[in-house]
Amino acid sequence: MTNGKPLRSASGVSGFFGPAVALMKRNKYPYKFAILGFGGAVAILFLLGSLLVSLLASVHVAQRELVGLELVKPSLRFIQLVQQHRGLSSAVLAGNDALKEKAAAKEVEITEAIARVDAALATGSMPPKLKEDWDAIKKTWKSLAEDWADLARTANLLTYEDLVKQSLKFVYATGDGSGLATDPSLDSYYLVGMSVYTMPDLIELLAQVGDAGSDTYARKSMSEDQRAVFAGQSGVIRRITSELGQSLDRSASYNDAIKATLSQFQPKFLAGVNEVVVAIDGEFVTGRLAQQPKFIAGKIVNVVDLGYEELFGELLPTAQKLIDARRATLQKQVYISLGTALVLLGISIYLFIAAYLAIMADLAGLSTAAKRIADGDLAARVDITSKDELAVVGEGFNSMADSIDSLIGKIHEKSQNIAAMLEHIPQGILTIVAGNVVHPEYSAYLQQMFETQDIAGKNVMDLVFSNTNMGADPTAQVEAAIAACIGEDRMNMEFNAHLLVTAFDKTFASGRVKSLELSWSPICNAADVVEKLMLCVRDVTELKQLAAAAGQQKRELEIIGEILAVNQEKFHGFIDGTSQFLAENQQLIQTTPDKRADVVDSLFRNMHTVKGNARTFGLLHLTNLVHETEQSYDALRNDADATWDQARLLAELAATSAAVEEYARINEVKLGRKGPGRRAGVEKYLMVQKEHIQDALEILETAQAYDLAAMRVAHQRVQNMLQMIGTVNIQDILDGVLDSLPSLAKELSKEPPEIAIDDHGIVLRAQIADLLKNVFMHLYRNSLDHGLESPADRVAKGKPARGRIQLELALADERLWLHLRDDGRGLAVAALRKKGIEKGLLAEQDQRSPEEIAQLIFAPGFSTAAVVTEVSGRGVGMDAVKDFVQREGGTIELRFLDQNTAAEFRPFETAISLPAKFAVQTMLASN
Repeated sequence: MTNGKPLRSASGVSGFFGPAVALMKRNKYPYKFAILGFGGAVAILFLLGSLLVSLLASVHVAQRELVGLELVKPSLRFIQLVQQHRGLSSAVLAGNDALKEKAAAKEVEITEAIARVDAALATGSMPPKLKEDWDAIKKTWKSLAEDWADLARTANLLTYEDLVKQSLKFVYATGDGSGLATDPSLDSYYLVGMSVYTMPDLIELLAQVGDAGSDTYARKSMSEDQRAVFAGQSGVIRRITSELGQSLDRSASYNDAIKATLSQFQPKFLAGVNEVVVAIDGEFVTGRLAQQPKFIAGKIVNVVDLGYEELFGELLPTAQKLIDARRATLQKQVYISLGTALVLLGISIYLFIAAYLAIMADLAGLSTAAKRIADGDLAARVDITSKDELAVVGEGFNSMADSIDSLIGKIHEKSQNIAAMLEHIPQGILTIVAGNVVHPEYSAYLQQMFETQDIAGKNVMDLVFSNTNMGADPTAQVEAAIAACIGEDRMNMEFNAHLLVTAFDKTFASGRVKSLELSWSPICNAADVVEKLMLCVRDVTELKQLAAAAGQQKRELEIIGEILAVNQEKFHGFIDGTSQFLAENQQLIQTTPDKRADVVDSLFRNMHTVKGNARTFGLLHLTNLVHETEQSYDALRNDADATWDQARLLAELAATSAAVEEYARINEVKLGRKGPGRRAGVEKYLMVQKEHIQDALEILETAQAYDLAAMRVAHQRVQNMLQMIGTVNIQDILDGVLDSLPSLAKELSKEPPEIAIDDHGIVLRAQIADLLKNVFMHLYRNSLDHGLESPADRVAKGKPARGRIQLELALADERLWLHLRDDGRGLAVAALRKKGIEKGLLAEQDQRSPEEIAQLIFAPGFSTAAVVTEVSGRGVGMDAVKDFVQREGGTIELRFLDQNTAAEFRPFETAISLPAKFAVQTMLASN
């Protein structure tokens, strides 16, 4: 029932399926009945299919068995012929030339046997391994047939034995591969097993006996060892004969057809074998073979021929008929199974169609309710009045209606989420409707980006594309493309997408210029017609600035790498020579108002020389720029119409000079390589930095151009690397000075001082390394000599016997500060004042402060030492230190560390300041 109205009945369904439909509707559970019937039919089909697969597999096995039987006979014939050829070959090698023709005829028979085996294998039913084994056998036979007449007798016989062994293995594998000798349920099992395994052994054994007999006859005598061999072979033949008899008896008991064939073959074959055994036991042992070998040879040939011709001529065809009959039976079963399967399949299809019609007839009411829901009536439900399968469907329908109602609520919730997202997402998103109008729903970030709240309903061309660097034509194309896309098929969007600009610079009312990136996406209806265009706007101003900075960093890194690859002296010479060439070119251009061939030649020659030198040293950036300037000169040389433009030529030369100056600046300022230098000087610090150049370049290469955060990090890391290039830490600079302090302390009978250095993450430019070494050599020596007391005095004052000297670095007020202090007795201010008066630096009545008196220590020739030693007392040192510092724009002074102005000795520090350009604060420390 649907809303109180009965569903349409199945009475209208008639025709071929009518009775089945009516029967199912009269049943209490017609749908379950139909499903169970159909499921049962499917199960039966599955079982019959499995049986059919099994029968087809059995047919395949029978086919393979037939091929196996067809292989056995020619394979054994091949072995028999090879044995016979071996006997003939041995006789020919022994000198019997009369047998050569028989040997050649035997080769022809062997070739025919090989062809029969090839034909059997060509069916493709046997395992591939058999084909490989047979190819190896043929290869061995071919080699033997070509070479046996030229081989020594022993080698010839060994080759035959190898061939026979391969052939016997092939016959065994034939039985295994075809399944003939591995399935005891087959009627031909024992017969084929005898043929595959036992008969080849007997043929081989009899052949060996024949060969031995021929050898005995050739020798005209028989040794005791040979007699023992013959006796042993007769025992093996008896055993094999017994096994053959048992196999023949078993084969006869399995099938009347085999029994009838064996009744004639078995007595003759076994009697022949026994006759051979008696001959071996009698005539061989008595030596008769030595006089008449043909006596036993003939018997052996008769036995082998009997076994081959009758056994394989009668028994194997009989077995083949049995297998063929079994295959025919299996094929009949396959046809029966297939017919049954088709009948059941037809029944199942009939039941399925009937059930389908019955169900569809009862679902008419459900379609009415579904239509009402489709029209927007979400309250429509199915009234369930029965308990059959239709009730289950009705419950499912009602559940679906409830789900739709719930889904509408979720859609409303998602709409609210989208609105919230548009409110807070940090990206400009808007949609464009017909007339190029901006839809009222847009991301709030647009107001911040475009510096206006007047967005909804505004023409997108006025909002986005006004006051840009695009130009009139591209702007008009964008406007036309938007109009051509909205209201048209999506394909129009694909055709016009290339006209929709994706990047430009826009100037806003505030005067700010922003770089914007745009991405366009169509919003289509169900008919794939574009209803709106969604435009995403991204402010990439900072990103472009970072990208430009990264480009400049990359260029500077590459230039640094080029410079570091050149010896400092050679680079300095290159800069000097290049500057002279450029200066000469500048003078030539300035003093030549019109084009002159000799001047142009000089310009070209000078610039070509500069380019060649730059290329030689691998200065690629400079080489490229110089090449462009050289091209201008070359055009003047070779083009009669080229005009002499003095202003343009000077501008090009200025650009080249600026590039050379950039190289020189980086070499001197960034890398600290002033003047020609020496490899053992400053460069030893720079070599360490070379390995960081490639790392910095890789950081710039891998930074994602669209990822602002990644670009910021990359820029900061590379900037830090650039700052660190050409720097060295204070510890490395002072290593030589500090290493000399223990020996100096020993001269002064003092303990080696404890050295403490706190650089606060500050590294120094390499160009002041020599300055600091000279300065601190004096300061550390003075501290050890004048500041630190003897061990005895220190212990008496409660201090450690070992003194301590501390150096601290800092950056403040655009200056680099170096503070050196020790824990010695301090500065004797009174003694300084007295010494200053003695030197005439102070008047007796002069009232200078202690701080001013302390600076007297920097006066030329000033010393407070009472005795002149190797270390001090000569009146030089601190004045030199002050001179060193002042040359680099620095200052030096002494600062007291206490407020006790009356003390005899006051603790102090030496404070040195230098321009901040000589120091770099590392990123680690700054963070």
